[in-house]
Amino acid sequence: MALKDERLYSEILELLLAATIEPQVWSCVLEKIALLVGHQYAALLFYDKGNAQLLTDALLCEEKVFTAYRDVFLALDPAEKILTSAPVGKLYQDREVLGDKFIASSVYYNEFHRPNDMNYLTSVKLSAVNGYACFLSLMTANGALYPQQSHFDLFKRLIPALITATHLHARFESLRENLKYQNALLDNHIYPVWLVNGVGKILYANRHAEHYHDRYRDSWATCHDTLNINTDSKKLKQAIRRATSTDSLPKAGLCYTTGSKTMPVLVLPSAQMVGVASIIIPLPLLSGTPLIDLFGLTPSENALTGLLIRGMTAEECALHLRVSIATVRTHLSALFRKTNTRNQSELLLIARAVHG
Repeated sequence: MALKDERLYSEILELLLAATIEPQVWSCVLEKIALLVGHQYAALLFYDKGNAQLLTDALLCEEKVFTAYRDVFLALDPAEKILTSAPVGKLYQDREVLGDKFIASSVYYNEFHRPNDMNYLTSVKLSAVNGYACFLSLMTANGALYPQQSHFDLFKRLIPALITATHLHARFESLRENLKYQNALLDNHIYPVWLVNGVGKILYANRHAEHYHDRYRDSWATCHDTLNINTDSKKLKQAIRRATSTDSLPKAGLCYTTGSKTMPVLVLPSAQMVGVASIIIPLPLLSGTPLIDLFGLTPSENALTGLLIRGMTAEECALHLRVSIATVRTHLSALFRKTNTRNQSELLLIARAVHG
């Protein structure tokens, strides 16, 4: 291998590592691979066989070319059945498999490849899991020299690294999706929730926890990403140590805030993460308006729902809202009708589900 090609080969390997966690890097990877192995165009294609759906994250050709292929010419592509049934890592060269005579008379090549300045195809399946496959396809331009055997040898050398990078990329994407869903669930929780390690360092805070400090600055403070109760920090630290213990069975704890409004603070061992504790203040913070959006509630009806979730009776709600008990009952009737519930228990089940 020439020194220039060796340097480019090394650059591609480095870029593949970056592409596993940064999807936008794949375009640069394709550009350098095409240059290294004597091709002019490239595409990273993802095929969902179950839904007959073709997607792409990176293209080294015009977007309209991919769109035409996906919507019209995929069904005519003679390589489609060959590639989808081929094992991972097997190199496909259309000229070697189909022959020049077939390619010259093919409707697919004459109607799609040549009008879009594409000639020969080289492709490889990089992964296949549960009917979902990933392919790297390289094309030569019309009039370009056909790649030499040394080009294909270089491509074969790259295939193991490409397969590994594709698997890692898929794994990171899966982790990102899982984190997104978990964050959405925690953010939907009606209580402030923090995840902390054994020394109280905040690992995660849901949106209610982030808003909590603005409302109760006199009771809580954060310092260097560590959560503390101003006047009861010793008890909180002890509870966190017990809940995050790795030397003995982790235990849940309870302590209280001080100030004008004393509130319980639950410190619970995390079931899924060793050495991590969940800190929860069981005070519903219905700062959003999901019930208003979903069921068309008025602000007064939404406010009443929030008080009911906190455990107040109808009479206590009337005092808190400074309205008559008759007005509260009118709001309750409207809540039952709008949420299609039959009683207060069903209403609260729905309200808690909507808010987390």
